[in-house]
Amino acid sequence: VLERENITDPVLGIHNRRYLERRLATEVARASRYGMTLSVLLIDIDHFKRINDTYGHPVGDVVLRGLAQLIVNTVRTTDIVARYGGEEIMVITPSTPVKTAAQLAERLRKAVEEAPLAIPADLHRDLDKMRITVSIGVACFGRQAVDMKELIQNADKAMYQAKREGRNRVVVGCAPDA
Repeated sequence: VLERENITDPVLGIHNRRYLERRLATEVARASRYGMTLSVLLIDIDHFKRINDTYGHPVGDVVLRGLAQLIVNTVRTTDIVARYGGEEIMVITPSTPVKTAAQLAERLRKAVEEAPLAIPADLHRDLDKMRITVSIGVACFGRQAVDMKELIQNADKAMYQAKREGRNRVVVGCAPDA
């Protein structure tokens, strides 16, 4: 129980940042050592501040938990889903080329767009479901990112590019053949 609490985000119910950093370091080392592919997805809820400001933080927490569960249910069991920070969630996709990671990101983006999240009546009387969208940055380990720091930076840059380009989209921050 203590180990699970130590690696789990209490609000989202997925892995926390500490676990994310340990696992990403391990996966980067493995990909480097064995010449394997590795991609990450950085997912951010579009206009999340507006949700918190309009409906309150308890509704925001429900939205975050609903998104986290949707992601966990959509990715492969070998993928690692963790809270990166705030409303950002990272998915580590071991042994996954960027093309496959981009397809996963698009499938996730579409699933989020199409799945209304249930809001308990005791949190907000006039709101039983909420639709959200996400912006996703995809980055890959290899030529464009030679360490964990660069990999995260590239995913972050791609995610912010997705936001600048209108949100509710996927941007790949590395060459398709990487």
